[in-house]
Amino acid sequence: MSLVTFEQVRYKKVLHDLSFSVPHAGIIGLIGANGSGKSTVLHLIAGLVRPAQGRIFMNGEAVGRQTREQVAFSPEREWLYPFFTVQQSLQLAAQLYTDFQTAKAEALTRRFNLNADKEVRYLSKGNRARLQVILTLSRSAPLLIMDEPLSGLDPITREHLLEMMAEHTELEKQSIIVSTHEVAEIELYLDHLLFMQDGRMLVSEIVEDLRESRGMSVLDVMREALL
Repeated sequence: MSLVTFEQVRYKKVLHDLSFSVPHAGIIGLIGANGSGKSTVLHLIAGLVRPAQGRIFMNGEAVGRQTREQVAFSPEREWLYPFFTVQQSLQLAAQLYTDFQTAKAEALTRRFNLNADKEVRYLSKGNRARLQVILTLSRSAPLLIMDEPLSGLDPITREHLLEMMAEHTELEKQSIIVSTHEVAEIELYLDHLLFMQDGRMLVSEIVEDLRESRGMSVLDVMREALL
């Protein structure tokens, strides 16, 4: 059984008859240009909006209020409280989410040299991005969602974030969906590819199958899908 399944889903004029599945474990890249519908798909999975048509299931259960605790969602816009310290940000997450792993979060902040006593507003943009990723990775929910976590960051920070996701997601029992248009950088980390264009899902494939059976990279598959 797939973790998430879309059946003929439409949403206003943004999405058109989407049907695809997300596997139970691994890193899933949701790739597409700005305006392709990526954020809408993620909001639908998280149960934050309802489809105009079609059905969405998580672990065989219709997505809604009752499935929200199974998802850790990090939106594209920055969502940290600027006057909180790093430590206070971790404490708030622990109060809000019963599945938040404080020890893991504290270990990651130390590893990436985030000063626990520093207020968020005084962190660099890269360190604020690291903190948001840490807060999401420290949830034990079966599905982690990160909407454009690499946007606007320098190449070194993007590489650090991707390495953090690969190393610190519990991939034997969690899926992580990362939406991005940074295809070249994320390809090496992907287990599954979802490629969208103009509100349609053009590709939903296991990346290793693409490489072994078709001898194609993610970028090759995207080019072929657009022809």
